[in-house]
Amino acid sequence: MKNISLLQIIFLCLLLTACGTDERERELQGYINQLKITAEQKEVISKPQHWALPKPVVYNPHGYLGKSQTAKITTNPLQSYPLKNLQFVGILKQNNKISGYVMTPDGMLYLVNEGDVIGEDYGKIVKVDTDHIEVIEKTMAGSQSVEKKVELKLKDSPE
Repeated sequence: MKNISLLQIIFLCLLLTACGTDERERELQGYINQLKITAEQKEVISKPQHWALPKPVVYNPHGYLGKSQTAKITTNPLQSYPLKNLQFVGILKQNNKISGYVMTPDGMLYLVNEGDVIGEDYGKIVKVDTDHIEVIEKTMAGSQSVEKKVELKLKDSPE
C-alpha cells in the first residue's frame, strides 16, 4: 500500500507539473506573439524618395544670343549681374593657363578666361591671375567712351 500511495503521489506531481508547464509555455508564447504584433505595427517602412540631380549649367561664351535675335549681341549668364555682385572664388591651372571661377549672387559657379565678357556693363576680362581678375569696362561719360579698370580679388585673400 505504501508503494501504491507513493506511486499515486508521484503520478499526481507529474500531472500537476505538466499542467503548469503548458500554461507557462502558452503564456510565454502569447507574450512573444504580442511583442511581434506590436513591433509590426510600429515598423514604418518608408519608401525612398525619388530625386534627381539638377541639370548642369553649360556656359558657352560664344554661343548665347541677346534678347534681340537680330542684334546678334553675344551675352552670357555673367552679364546678368553688376560686376560688384560677382565674386572671384577660385582658379584652375591647366597647361600653364589660369582660368578663374566666378560665383553669381545666386550661388552658380562659372569658369572664365581672358577675353570673356562679364558684368552688366560688358566688362572684358584682360587678365586672370592667381589672386585677382582684371576687367576693363567701357562706359559712356557724356558723349565720350571711358575705360574703367576693375579688379575682382580672390575671395578670402588679403586686400
